Amino acid sequence: PISPEVILQHSTEQPGYTLVITGTKVIRVPLNGPGCDHFKSCGQCFSAPALMKCGWCSDRCTRTQECEYGMWTQETCSPTVYKVLPTTGPLEGGTKLTICGWDFALNKNNNLDAKKTVILIGEKSCQVEAKDSNRNKLVCTSKSVSNEHFSINGSVSNGNTATQFNTFSYVNPVITSIFPSYGPRSGGTLLTLSGRHLQSGSSRDVYIDQKKCIIQSVSNTVLKCSTPAQSLLGRYSVSLKVDFAVRTADVQFTYKEDPIIFQIQPSRSFLSGGSSITAHGMNLNSVSLPQMVITVPKIEKNYNVTCKHRSNSEIICCTTPSLKDLNREPPILTQVFFIFDGVNSTYFDFTYVNNPAFEVFEKPLVISIGNKNILEIKVRNGTFIVFSFRL
Repeated sequence: PISPEVILQHSTEQPGYTLVITGTKVIRVPLNGPGCDHFKSCGQCFSAPALMKCGWCSDRCTRTQECEYGMWTQETCSPTVYKVLPTTGPLEGGTKLTICGWDFALNKNNNLDAKKTVILIGEKSCQVEAKDSNRNKLVCTSKSVSNEHFSINGSVSNGNTATQFNTFSYVNPVITSIFPSYGPRSGGTLLTLSGRHLQSGSSRDVYIDQKKCIIQSVSNTVLKCSTPAQSLLGRYSVSLKVDFAVRTADVQFTYKEDPIIFQIQPSRSFLSGGSSITAHGMNLNSVSLPQMVITVPKIEKNYNVTCKHRSNSEIICCTTPSLKDLNREPPILTQVFFIFDGVNSTYFDFTYVNNPAFEVFEKPLVISIGNKNILEIKVRNGTFIVFSFRL
């Protein structure tokens, strides 16, 4: 039980406190709160109730008598930057920088004054976008520069104090090659751009002529995208837009007629796979990496293999995969179709049969008759195989 008696003790030298009796325990609660150390940022420190009398002392929250080093204040926080994203942007500018940290607000009410907030990247200002910024996040758009600068000095000022950072670099994105350089008019080709600083900036798009190539993945040196369809055959420019920068590849991308498959030979394979399948059709060289897909309808499982081109546009050769992992007794009825980037062929019936069985020969018998030798071999089922040859 808590005693109904509350004892208030106060002196002119120490802040008052309350004594609370709980059972056999006496708890002393300071009238001005438990202290200020648990506030870890200047903004949190300033948000403490006035009765706690907290203020900021260099890098920690204290009461005025506890501030032995530095200046104690209850008015203005110095901004703190802990992360800048992205860390690189193109020379032409246009990069939306997000600066994360604390205490970007100028005053105790934590309202951000965008007009008094100044961001510098090197000697260039970065205009603050007030609608996307707050006391813990600033968003600004970079200006253009003439040369690359790595780990350039930057600063954030809230109108009273400033803080430095050097985690942003101006770079020059470059496309060094594209692969493949052709594909079907229906699109769907996985186009790979190789180069430098392809992941720089805050936004990027790839265009084939005026149509977007949908980005699938990107790193600093490799970008992959899926080509759009084009109504007309021919060569089209490939360009990369990074913020305000535009880079065009030296090699153009060529759209060719869509492939068509007419027939496949043979229509069977051994269970262990390894059979060579020849597909006949038109425009089969319109893609660089055609694929054959074996699909088992009853269990909805697919097996993909990459095929090889012959010397002309009418034939591709593929090797069947093994289906031994299915643990099913042949014949296994499957279907085959082909993927040419964004173009799928019609389906063909295809059957997997038992592997061939080989018999072990018994010891052969050689019989000489005139100028001929007769080789007689008996296999396990009692069948004789006879070969005739001359010495």
